[in-house]
Amino acid sequence: MPISLSGNGTITGVIPGGLPDGIVDTDMIADSNVTAAKLANDSVSAAKLASGAGGKVIQCVTSISTSQHSTSSSSPQYTGHSLVITPTNNSSKILIMNQTSGGNSGSGRSWKLRLRKTIGGTETEIAYMQLGDSSQNSSFAFSHVLYCVQTSVGTSEITYKTYHSTDGDGTAYYSYGDSVMVAWELAQ
Repeated sequence: MPISLSGNGTITGVIPGGLPDGIVDTDMIADSNVTAAKLANDSVSAAKLASGAGGKVIQCVTSISTSQHSTSSSSPQYTGHSLVITPTNNSSKILIMNQTSGGNSGSGRSWKLRLRKTIGGTETEIAYMQLGDSSQNSSFAFSHVLYCVQTSVGTSEITYKTYHSTDGDGTAYYSYGDSVMVAWELAQ
């Protein structure tokens, strides 16, 4: 079939692979014709993704504590479980998660769990939960997950620590098994 050019600029008679290399550039390809199915495996690297695209995980740090901590104090006591992360971007968010099992051995009493952060020597409480027990149960160990989101965190090192206490009676326990703390730095 001969190659012909119509009056409106359409070329006919060209077979696939019939043009010399380099003759078709990206400006000639319609955006709607570039689909995921047509991309070669590994053709898009992390460097080619949009910088600072919202929700993108920049880094993830994990801390696992295998030690149990107990206290009879109604004042917050450090459990020994901490995690350190240094954000890479001023506008990042930090999503922090603490999963543990804990409780208060006193019948009908509650257990208090706190998450605190330290930046530049200043410690601030950022999350708190109080969990009660029914008077039918004199000892409990439930799994708890505490999430917290921090915005505009800066680029200074942040230390997250867990604290716990009783509500004034009984003994509070943190970590009947492994406790996990994870911090994700997320692009805004």
